[in-house]
Amino acid sequence: MGKKATKTRYTREFKLETVRMFENSKLTVDDLSKKTGISRSLCYRWIAEYRENPENAFPGSGKRKRGTAQEEEIHRLRKQLKEAEEDLEILKNFTPSSRGDRSDRTVPNDPGTRGGRP
Repeated sequence: MGKKATKTRYTREFKLETVRMFENSKLTVDDLSKKTGISRSLCYRWIAEYRENPENAFPGSGKRKRGTAQEEEIHRLRKQLKEAEEDLEILKNFTPSSRGDRSDRTVPNDPGTRGGRP
């Protein structure tokens, strides 16, 4: 069996250096790709992300990009809403059944219950 290919992870600094190389030179994306050994599609993605928000580009693995104060508030409220919905779903599972009180159940052959024999 062959080895499974591992995904190459690039540091933020490497990505910034690559994008700046493109921005500060007359290299085409094809030339940049050949020079760095990175696929053209990845170069395009890095350039687009950098141009969209240079200060917060390439935040790292699993880290969310920081936004404006309003975007941060929206994120916080969505997270709070999700947690509240999860809590509500848990509480729904613990509410008494709508089928009525179950105290009238009997245990067969138990003298202390209604259906048992003495």
